[in-house]
Amino acid sequence: MTKEPLTGSTPVRHRSIFPTAWALLLLLVSLSWLSMGSLAWAESQWKVAGEPILTLRVPSGGTKMRLAQLEATFQGIVDRVIEPPLQVSVEGDEKQAQISLNGQLLLTVTPEDAAANATTQAVALAELWGNRLQSVLNQQQVQRQLFSTGGLPSQFQWGNRYYQQQQVSPDVGKFVTDGTRVLNRVLFWEGQGEGEPMPAPAPKTLYLLNRYRQFVAYTAP
Repeated sequence: MTKEPLTGSTPVRHRSIFPTAWALLLLLVSLSWLSMGSLAWAESQWKVAGEPILTLRVPSGGTKMRLAQLEATFQGIVDRVIEPPLQVSVEGDEKQAQISLNGQLLLTVTPEDAAANATTQAVALAELWGNRLQSVLNQQQVQRQLFSTGGLPSQFQWGNRYYQQQQVSPDVGKFVTDGTRVLNRVLFWEGQGEGEPMPAPAPKTLYLLNRYRQFVAYTAP
């Protein structure tokens, strides 16, 4: 029995699958490269007294400027505090959150921050960072380090440019002054008797008194 063709039917054309397969392969490769590129985060870690607090991640870079702003804001708040403790607070929602220090805005956590840290909740990330910051600020050695130079300039000009050092000395009777002031603070140096005039030229190391009545060293290059 002969099978008759269907009336009005058209022949079926069999097309090669290779062009479609190649297009799919190229698409997968492109997506793979895009995925790899999205993992290339620019990172900057913020530390307080040597303790890591958080890491800023931005796909397109720019974290160094933001880190510098964060450090300047933090130091500005600390400089205005007379004594510890420092209190961290967090508020916000899934889209945006704020970390505050002693009631002053420290950092705004954005959706981009959340995405860079594998979460969709900005406030959850802010709470994580805020808790870490509070735990570090509660440490006595950190408070001592922060407030030992709090309110003091990082540098000053007295003939030469003097830069703040990590060296902090107790009052053991070896520092003298004649009342000379810089930036409205009395200058001290190592000497023999109170009231003796400052040597000329000025010593390479001068001292300012901190809130704990310790002498913070400043040296000229």
